[in-house]
Amino acid sequence: MPIERFLSVPAIVAGELVGQIALANPGRPYTDRDLDAIKRLASLYAVFLHRLRTEEAVRKSEARFRSVVEANVIGVVFVDPVTGAVFDANDEYLRIIAAVATNCTPVRSIGKPSRRRTPRAARTFDRGPDRRRRGAAL
Repeated sequence: MPIERFLSVPAIVAGELVGQIALANPGRPYTDRDLDAIKRLASLYAVFLHRLRTEEAVRKSEARFRSVVEANVIGVVFVDPVTGAVFDANDEYLRIIAAVATNCTPVRSIGKPSRRRTPRAARTFDRGPDRRRRGAAL
């Protein structure tokens, strides 16, 4: 069947073409009302496609980040900046903490960490030949 009538509308988000809606051969000629309806549909379709692509990009980025964290090359801990509560840590961080746990005083409540409760080994870092310099609490 040859195409006798054709209506096509691009689906654009932020100046980027993300799709297209195309219709052909209705039983009547297309009207301005048809064009307006398809433009609205194309707008919704564009937002939907953009959201799907954005969500997929976020999932891939999170997977890459998680693989770096779980690679156990360095200790990584995630702490709530308001409460000081630890909400995630990788195995290397847990290994490091276990190694210095004998120097820790047990903490009875969860709250903002203080230098008093932080193991001495975690509060210091080597800044070259002068090993007496102290770093911020981790």
